[in-house]
Amino acid sequence: MTLPQRTGFKVVVKPIAEKRMALNQCPACGLPKEDWKRRKDWTCCCADCTEIFWKEFVLYNGWSDLRNKVFERDNHRCVRCGADGKAKIKLEGCYETIELDADHIIPIALGGDEWDINNVQTLCGRCHKHKTKKDIKEIAIARRTDIQKQQGQMFLPLVES
Repeated sequence: MTLPQRTGFKVVVKPIAEKRMALNQCPACGLPKEDWKRRKDWTCCCADCTEIFWKEFVLYNGWSDLRNKVFERDNHRCVRCGADGKAKIKLEGCYETIELDADHIIPIALGGDEWDINNVQTLCGRCHKHKTKKDIKEIAIARRTDIQKQQGQMFLPLVES
């Protein structure tokens, strides 16, 4: 078994739309594909439903959209230290804003859901760096354990001192 990795781009939709698509229906209105008057390989049965689908059923369209929604949810503040990503700070005579990062609370490699908004948080650069350092250690231990399991070796979990 290998550890999970990023999947790339994904459009995340509401559960009702996902269910309708799995049943070969229009995700917006539920019309079965066999009754469509347009191409069956398209997402929706008509242009109006396509517009409704993108406005009402798409939760986020790719990572940048998810990231922006997380920043809005967290009020553009680091959830660890409270640094404000909209505030201007003076550095070396210039005013700059604090860079914010969207970070997976449970890393993807450790089983965290890549596309779950509840598994993503807003961190400032400094807090993100500290968390990433901790995550890298945990991922390395998990990979080492995974390799040992694949090779049929006995393993003992490392104990942090």
